[in-house]
Amino acid sequence: MEFASGEEGAKVLAGIGVTPAYRTDEIVKSYFGVEGMPTDAISKKAFAPDKVNPEMQTAPKTANIDKILAEEHDLIMLGEVTIDQGIQNMNRRVKEELA
Repeated sequence: MEFASGEEGAKVLAGIGVTPAYRTDEIVKSYFGVEGMPTDAISKKAFAPDKVNPEMQTAPKTANIDKILAEEHDLIMLGEVTIDQGIQNMNRRVKEELA
């Protein structure tokens, strides 16, 4: 963990196109130097946003809701349900979870 979250690990991650948490100018240059990596202004802005928010809030049922969303997403991607059906299922199941 120490390696992956430090400068040397960040260099390795950036060199293969994985967004590292630890950043220096050298690491950012390496990240955007990966073949096929978009280098336009929007991509660079997305890499360094003005504000960073957690992906999920910390709450007792967050993990259960994330699991519901992942399960329904998988069904959509496998073609088992349509996008609209998957979204309806997500809404219903999350509502049930929160009840």
